[in-house]
Amino acid sequence: MDNIKILNLVWIFVISVFLIVTVIAAVDASDSTNKPGVIEINISPIKDVYYTGDEININFVLEPNKNGCFAMLTLTKINGTQNVLFQHQRGCKSCGSAKSPLTSKISKSINKKFDEPGIYDIEALMEDAETYKSDFKNIKIIVKDREVEKVMVKEEDIADNENTQIPIVIEVFTRDGCPICYHVDEGAKKLANEYTKKTKTA
Repeated sequence: MDNIKILNLVWIFVISVFLIVTVIAAVDASDSTNKPGVIEINISPIKDVYYTGDEININFVLEPNKNGCFAMLTLTKINGTQNVLFQHQRGCKSCGSAKSPLTSKISKSINKKFDEPGIYDIEALMEDAETYKSDFKNIKIIVKDREVEKVMVKEEDIADNENTQIPIVIEVFTRDGCPICYHVDEGAKKLANEYTKKTKTA
């Protein structure tokens, strides 16, 4: 009788273990097919605005899922050209450029120099090799023309320091019936003298 109880307990244990392993495998398989992989992307140095001639490092990490993934990293100038910085895709089987999907983690750092101004998008795309579900991340960059910026600043300096033709009018408003206020009058004269040093009156 005891042997039968022990045998029943063993069977219950084996069946329980089998069910747990089956559930874990199902969850694991679900995770691998619903998530294309992990993309990490950043740039250095980090600035609000870049200028022509500046160089940046584009750092990215691609970690494929269990199915394997296809990936691409591009630098696109809005309303302009696209520069493929990294590519790992199936390609065309007929031309022999097919690649097997990524199955291991890849880390890369790519240096890029900006030759012309514009708005750029850095985009990293990763696609599941079996389900074709994809995920992407992007960074937008503004690049200005350094020479144009210098010219604009120089013109502002000239306008500030050599502006001899712009008339400046200082008008003091007083209330009817009030006598002339000494402090206001002196303040207006002081302000007029200060601007006379910078400009000529018309």
